[in-house]
Amino acid sequence: MTALSRYREVSVAGYGSAGSDRSTLLVVGMTGSFPDAREELDRQFGAVWGAEVSSETGESLKGCQDYPAGPLGGALDCAVLAGPTESRTICIWADGTTVGGVIDGRGDIRPEDLAQRTLEIRAAVEVEVQD
Repeated sequence: MTALSRYREVSVAGYGSAGSDRSTLLVVGMTGSFPDAREELDRQFGAVWGAEVSSETGESLKGCQDYPAGPLGGALDCAVLAGPTESRTICIWADGTTVGGVIDGRGDIRPEDLAQRTLEIRAAVEVEVQD
């Protein structure tokens, strides 16, 4: 758990069709303290799907692009994770207290469409802490 020690809480959920063993959407959320949202977002793309992982799996990031992060602020990037036999779209957001990602498990959602879906999911799962 050393790699995850910088996060206070980590949640993962997979959504798919009944009877299927493959997730249609995978949603990951982490809480912590991230003073620089852009730096954390870049770290996520590099650490999770960077050169070391790509060389082992044959997958590589294609067309990483910045999208509007919506009313909750921070940063949002989406890219295609291209593999030898299939591709998946991934979007990751980061702000001062959360990092989250949405992965298209079927590989048929365009980055701009997953960016919009990510904003909807983010609005549903990210809530302001009440003191």
